Amino acid sequence: METNLKIKTQHISTCLLFLILITNFIMVLSSFTHGHGWGDDFASYILQAKSILSRSTADFYQRNSYTILNSSIILGPVAYPWGYPLILSPVYAVFGLNRIALKLPNAIFFILFLVIFDRLLKKRISDAGRILIIAILAFNPYFLSFQNQVLSDIPFLFFSTFSIFLIDLFYFSQNRMKNVLIKYIILGFSIFFSTFVRTIGITLLPTLLVIQFFFVRKNWNQERNKISQILIQSIPYLSFIFFWIISSLIFPKGESSYLLSISSKDLFGIFKGNLLYYFFLISEILPFGLWNLNFYSMLLLFMVVGLICTLRKDYLFFVFSMFQLTVALFWPTKIGPRMIFSIIPFFFYDSLIGMECCISWLKKPLQKYIQIIGSIFWIVLLILSFKESLAIVKERRMNLQKLSEPFDAISGDMFNFIRGNTPEDSIIVFFKPRAMHLMTDRNAVAIDNCSDLSKGNFLVMIHQNYNGQISQNNLDTCGIEKKLVYDNREFSVYELIK
Repeated sequence: METNLKIKTQHISTCLLFLILITNFIMVLSSFTHGHGWGDDFASYILQAKSILSRSTADFYQRNSYTILNSSIILGPVAYPWGYPLILSPVYAVFGLNRIALKLPNAIFFILFLVIFDRLLKKRISDAGRILIIAILAFNPYFLSFQNQVLSDIPFLFFSTFSIFLIDLFYFSQNRMKNVLIKYIILGFSIFFSTFVRTIGITLLPTLLVIQFFFVRKNWNQERNKISQILIQSIPYLSFIFFWIISSLIFPKGESSYLLSISSKDLFGIFKGNLLYYFFLISEILPFGLWNLNFYSMLLLFMVVGLICTLRKDYLFFVFSMFQLTVALFWPTKIGPRMIFSIIPFFFYDSLIGMECCISWLKKPLQKYIQIIGSIFWIVLLILSFKESLAIVKERRMNLQKLSEPFDAISGDMFNFIRGNTPEDSIIVFFKPRAMHLMTDRNAVAIDNCSDLSKGNFLVMIHQNYNGQISQNNLDTCGIEKKLVYDNREFSVYELIK
């Protein structure tokens, strides 16, 4: 009887998981718009994908080096890790610059992330708690809204979580894969590809090292050939190094250029500025509006309790999260919750575990009532998340051109003018130079001061106030001779006369 009930419960949880995944996929696809925001990281990813298809990665590297190194503001690395452009390249080969198609990998990899995270939680919490956490992540409005961008963060969320899943499987479970060589090569490749998608994936290597230390220490006395055991544990690193060397021979490296903006004297200032920023950052993804900070504080308290309750069996999650957070705290720019996407799922997991631990410490007459209140809280969190996500979907369906700035008709007219009326070797000064390069095939730089304007042949001014360009008032006092050659209600194009 008990076995039948268990099987029935598993069937119900499987059906609920499938329903959540299908609903999430439909909602994410429905939330896609035909446009994109002005943040031009997307342009660099697409340019890299194009260069893979045309076998011109070296040419991309040379041209983008000029943009990055000659701009007066920090834009990003000369080349992002090539994993995400590699993912985009078949999509671009089939659909070209179709924004909805280019966003499709986000929806696919987010579904895959939910499946892997569900497997990761399966042996740790009840079916009800597991399905609840998966649903809260699936219908979180921030995750849903974020997928309407061509960025690498969602694929990285999957690959990093998959690597954690493999570490958990190989070091904490009685897994069925007996071939040690194959399984550790797979683990090394998974860590490599996580790093190949986003540089911060390198934190998986020290995470693995810590886990191996405790694993080897626990089994040290049982091993007859200790040298052999050490060599076996080195396989993931050798696998990582092998694939890294292969990728280095194929693709130009440029990620480290982003770190040139950090000097040793800035490290403490960066850390100090990021500390409070990241401490409160997760509150931004909650759906409680003005009450976000209050409920975040409560969840944070439960998370600490959850860490204490599960640290011995789940220290893998803690170690990985600490390495990820350490990198975030010293990162030169603040890019929002996307920097800690890989930590957020564990935050919700530990918060739920912490609440359950606190309830278990109460006297039995109180446990039942407090458990009901706790369940109501999580259900309300899920309902509010779903409601806000649904509102995003409805709003975007009513206005499919939302966030269309680089792709709207007005921007298109300006780009067409640049493409048709400037020499191919022109340097365009524009506040989003990589987008300019993508749309016009012209080299471009971002300049926000008078002294560097002479680097360009043409200056494109957007009429709205954006960082990355010189203000109109300052432009008028620069003393550089210019001629207005194009104008519409959003942009003015000047030829810079030297």
